[in-house]
Amino acid sequence: MDETELRISLTALHAASFAWAVVCCRDRDLAEEVLQSVYVKVLDGRAPHEGRSSFRTWLFAVIRNAARDRRRKRWWSRVLRLEFESLRRAAGAAHGDDSSAGADDQLSLVRAALNQLPERQRQIAHLVLYEDLTIAQAASAMGVTVGTARQHYARAKETLRKRLQPMWNRSDESICQ
Repeated sequence: MDETELRISLTALHAASFAWAVVCCRDRDLAEEVLQSVYVKVLDGRAPHEGRSSFRTWLFAVIRNAARDRRRKRWWSRVLRLEFESLRRAAGAAHGDDSSAGADDQLSLVRAALNQLPERQRQIAHLVLYEDLTIAQAASAMGVTVGTARQHYARAKETLRKRLQPMWNRSDESICQ
């Protein structure tokens, strides 16, 4: 398909695509962002339709995958950032306003876990979670293949999950939720 055909097809499917994006994202604003990024990917050729399915089916799969990736990225960003201020407030409320030592201990554990990651894992985690790059963009920035970047990203997430699990087990229920 050339760009004109793509634009016509996207325009014809816009209402259905937006409805599908809202279903996938569970959030209207996020759905708008996801759909915008999908349209850009489709029009600039990063998401080519190869004809193995109908254009509509293929487009809906691209939207679903983009929504899943965006939700996953948001979730990991929250996990790593731990919404430090609300964590401090919750710890202060649970232990009296003058005691934020528990929150500081947890912040120290998170920082230590991030700092203990091997260099490439730390770099990919930073680029994807804090700089909002895709894994492919991060791979390019790091000068590695996409497969290598995916592997380091998966290892970083698993390592952080294991290292931070004791913190969640020791935390007060209200702090973790």
